[in-house]
Amino acid sequence: MSLGLRLSKAITDSGEIAGFRYIRKRNAFVRKEPHGFSQFLWATYPTVVGDATGQHYSLIVGVRHDIVEDAVNQLGLIYGSDNQSATTTVDTPLEKFPLSAERQYSYFLPNSANEHDISAAASSIATSVENDLSGFYTRYASLQECAAGLNSKPTDRSHHLYNNLEPRMYRAIASAHLGRLPGFDSLLEQWQSAYLSTLPVSAHAKIQDRLCKLLDIMGVGPNNSFKPNPLRGSA
Repeated sequence: MSLGLRLSKAITDSGEIAGFRYIRKRNAFVRKEPHGFSQFLWATYPTVVGDATGQHYSLIVGVRHDIVEDAVNQLGLIYGSDNQSATTTVDTPLEKFPLSAERQYSYFLPNSANEHDISAAASSIATSVENDLSGFYTRYASLQECAAGLNSKPTDRSHHLYNNLEPRMYRAIASAHLGRLPGFDSLLEQWQSAYLSTLPVSAHAKIQDRLCKLLDIMGVGPNNSFKPNPLRGSA
């Protein structure tokens, strides 16, 4: 059995963790919510520590709002209904954006890891879920909190709630409209300025098309302040 499966089994065997269930197909622990789901999982890559070869595991925490994802997933960024059903509205790699300075969110397991090693990592993850992650899930169960967070610092390429600018932009705009965040027209202008100044010119036309499609999906009328891309003709 792989290290990752052994770690997942150890977490599962330790007892119910705040209602989360391991879904092997997605390699994620998921809890259904009225708004969609909450989840945690890990990114992993092989590495060497000292003389030991093994795997580095880094926790990622996410929250899905179906109402946002159902709109954004019509833009064609993710293919396949199974993959689309697993997308998240906010998604934070905790090693890069820790919720608590005192908590460990990444782990090294040597390929020769024994049951004690696996159990210790599983226990640490369970503690993080029960203590730190619960506040994250509670906060971002609010669509308005997602909207406020995702719409902060539009020009930042690296962001604590979605560390990829273009898909974050679509989720920020969708959550702002669907969550009735004030100043929607102003947010559209900020995002237009952000992607024009930050993302490659070669991508501007496609992004413009996707933004217009997103507004149409959400039923935003033609009288909003979203202006045509001035660079579209030369993109």
